[in-house]
Amino acid sequence: MPVFSLAPAIALYYGSSIAESVHFTESSIEYHFSPVSLKLVNKIHEDYLKPIKSEFKYESGEENSALSVILEQNFINGFIANFVKIDKMYSLRDFLSNDPRLSIFKQLLTSTTVGMALPSFKEEYGEGKPLDLLGTLS
Repeated sequence: MPVFSLAPAIALYYGSSIAESVHFTESSIEYHFSPVSLKLVNKIHEDYLKPIKSEFKYESGEENSALSVILEQNFINGFIANFVKIDKMYSLRDFLSNDPRLSIFKQLLTSTTVGMALPSFKEEYGEGKPLDLLGTLS
């Protein structure tokens, strides 16, 4: 049981070591974390983050809570920035090549197959030409 009584003190100590800033008030301790301090984004992605000033507002007569959390839009921006900065292209043909059971679908990705539904496509590009769907986040 002594571990459970030390857990809040340990959380306060380690929380302050990874926090961007710590503010002590009469009634609370405020830890300010950012996506950079939590290593959610690299330093090179900081340009996607907006400077936001937020503070907890306490109403008089309210019961104090043990923990209050404000999630700002920077956490969402930082998370999305990691995906937007990926300079990689994903290919459906490459994906289908990874599993031999999906090879039939790779064989069907041709201008002939699409030409069954869209005859003008087959006329424009010819028969038997391989098709690929590419996707990228950047």
